Amino acid sequence: TNYNGGTGTITFNTVSQYTTATTDCSLLAQVSNNGPLCSGGNIQLTCNNPQANAIYSWTGPNGFTSNLPNPIISNATTSNSGVYTLIMTVNNQTSPPATTNVVVNPVPNVNVSASSLSICKGTNTILTASGATSYTWSNGLGTGNSKTISPNTTTTYSVTGTTAGCTDTAMITITVRTIPNN
Repeated sequence: TNYNGGTGTITFNTVSQYTTATTDCSLLAQVSNNGPLCSGGNIQLTCNNPQANAIYSWTGPNGFTSNLPNPIISNATTSNSGVYTLIMTVNNQTSPPATTNVVVNPVPNVNVSASSLSICKGTNTILTASGATSYTWSNGLGTGNSKTISPNTTTTYSVTGTTAGCTDTAMITITVRTIPNN
């Protein structure tokens, strides 16, 4: 009988010098997750080979437990990172522990500053972003953490910072004053 309690047929082809063979019909759990993900996302733990009438026993960081085959942890934080273990039981046969490592990355905290928030038309200011590892600017400014700009009118700029696939956006408005005519 197999771990489902049903009968099965196993056929071996042998060669003359090998006249015996064995097989292991043990219950095995196979697991995975949808990571890496960013803080605030949902962790999806998956039993890749669910069995009829199985009892599922998941454990993980911060005292996590579940008896679902594919549990979800909503609004994950970095403290949810770590090893999750599933033990599956079918007809009084228990699988060895199967593990999956979940990675939850923090969302960067992007800030943007300007050398001057208010400039006269025709002059420039320098925008500087911080808090992430790479940056993409609006208004056609491209990438990089620092940009020298000289807008003709008051303009709002946004910058999206990315670290480990996680993003945050910051905005800044540069006020442009016209030079009075004499």
